[in-house]
Amino acid sequence: MTKIAIASCCKIQFVPDQPGWKEIEDTSPDLLLLLGDNVYMQNRKWDHAYMEDRYKEQLKEPHFKSLLKKVPYLATWDDHDFGPNDTNGAEVDDKLRQKSRRLFRKYMRDPRLRSRVVPPPNTMGIHYSMEIDDIKIIMLDVRYYRTRKSRSNATMLGEEQEEWLWHELEHDRRYTIVAGGSAIGRFRNGESGYEGSWSGYPRFLKEFRRRVKRSHRVLVLGGDIHRNKFKSHGNFFEVVSSGIGRPEKRGNRRGQPMHNYGILEFSRSRVDISLKSKTRRDVFKKINSQQWQVA
Repeated sequence: MTKIAIASCCKIQFVPDQPGWKEIEDTSPDLLLLLGDNVYMQNRKWDHAYMEDRYKEQLKEPHFKSLLKKVPYLATWDDHDFGPNDTNGAEVDDKLRQKSRRLFRKYMRDPRLRSRVVPPPNTMGIHYSMEIDDIKIIMLDVRYYRTRKSRSNATMLGEEQEEWLWHELEHDRRYTIVAGGSAIGRFRNGESGYEGSWSGYPRFLKEFRRRVKRSHRVLVLGGDIHRNKFKSHGNFFEVVSSGIGRPEKRGNRRGQPMHNYGILEFSRSRVDISLKSKTRRDVFKKINSQQWQVA
């Protein structure tokens, strides 16, 4: 059995005490995946000094610090730990995104896994892959190369990263995890996640659906939307856990911290998924490995 914890969206400015990390630690996971918005830059202003201070604060949060000391982790980013809210990386000055990348690599890389992480050669982004037991993990960069959806040739990953992803999908491990900061679908209420969704890039999503076979046993993991979510997409499943360090939104007010996180347990016969929350109903799913269907 391999146990992987997932979480995203930590706004230390709003939630300075984050006991959800202690709950994750108590499950004794083999690996933690941090799925973006690990810290928050100011919403409308590029301020890397401010963001670096938030990294330092987040890494000092006692529950988070304890978990990272005991459990190896992989991380990717989304808009808020890349730049201001809803940033499309390909639309901004390269010096800004390079500075964000330097901070990310300084604070969000686990030296224990350095020899096992495989980035593509000469990449400017932060995407990479790693294998653990019978699982291939593909960590996407959904921000560095992203353009506006309104462009005729709109892209979320950029051409080179897309080609790298298609190559990484072909392997001999039993399971495939494709993890990034964005969710796939559109959402209509609350914090929609619409800006970041894969569905805003229909050419890429169509090609992803075409490439992924049921035999690949793919789980797409995401964050961004400040809620937990499980959805079947036919040949693959989507698992989102967002809001480990965010308060629930109550109109124009902040509600209670959600402490959302997920635990994925992989055996040869099935995958057990538990999505935990302090403010919403927990979600439990079991996927039969052989048929790749919800049991």
